[in-house]
Amino acid sequence: MEGIIQMITGAADPRALDGQLRSREEALRQVTRDEAAVVLACERLDHARHALGLLHVLAARLAALEADRTDAAVAREARRCARFARAADGAQLRLNPKLAAAFCHRLAALACGEGGAVARVAAAALAAVAPALAPAPGCLTPAHADCLQCCLAGRDYARGRRFLGAAPVARPAARAAPAAPAVATSHLLAVGFDGDQLDRILYGGAPLVKTRADGKLVCRVSARMFPDRAALRKHVAKSKLYRAAYEKACREGRISLA
Repeated sequence: MEGIIQMITGAADPRALDGQLRSREEALRQVTRDEAAVVLACERLDHARHALGLLHVLAARLAALEADRTDAAVAREARRCARFARAADGAQLRLNPKLAAAFCHRLAALACGEGGAVARVAAAALAAVAPALAPAPGCLTPAHADCLQCCLAGRDYARGRRFLGAAPVARPAARAAPAAPAVATSHLLAVGFDGDQLDRILYGGAPLVKTRADGKLVCRVSARMFPDRAALRKHVAKSKLYRAAYEKACREGRISLA
């Protein structure tokens, strides 16, 4: 373990350190079968400044306990993980999200197998690490489900409620529908002055021309009524009132095409 500790304390680049420790994963798991080695690492390493290195050490220790567990060892490890979780630097933990997730899952699996006080200690650890793992407030993390499982196993329902209140998961915003491509004003004007294309035009989201129950036609933009389609076309072609009102509606963005 001494060599691992020196590697962690001497590292200048956390990403490079992460790669080095990944390459030694199996060796680290063998070393951490000895609890004394883990105790030494936790005493010598700063929980905040060396959070990434300690994450590798504790995740390896939890994996070793899965293969060779005792009730007392699991209880001690849960307390050790809780101390680490309260002080760990989240930015370092997020450099290896896969390992952080494995740490959470292994701790929860061991603690839920014990239940009672051990599960409650693990729930406290996971509640502390959840905001550190979140890249932004409201993000769901591996610690969320694991914390709640430990709350259930330890029958600590009040903590579960507090945890959800303190670390709520935000509902993703609905994706906006893609905006319709903009239509050039010149094209809208050309369509609007063509009496045969009036049925394509929307004024304020509704048809420009409204047909009444008695068959008469209403031009909504100029607020004029006509007995038939021919009279409406004549109005569109010659009326200065219609032209001015339609151009104004185009400038205001109230004209679109169906």
